[in-house]
Amino acid sequence: MDTPGTPRPGGGAFSNADEIAAQLQARAARMLPSAVSVVPHYAMLLETQIKANASGRPDPNAPTGDYRRVLDA
Repeated sequence: MDTPGTPRPGGGAFSNADEIAAQLQARAARMLPSAVSVVPHYAMLLETQIKANASGRPDPNAPTGDYRRVLDA
């Protein structure tokens, strides 16, 4: 097997693209369960903050009932 930086007979380039692609696929497969659990949590925190910021005074910025209903759905 060739190693990176080692010239090949007759020229040509060395590529380990298949190996890198396999490593990226494996890492993606390991990360998906983490993302699935973390994203809803932070979405809930963001929704809570949006609702808090949309409540109360001043009147011109007060949300309508429709806006609150959509957020509560």
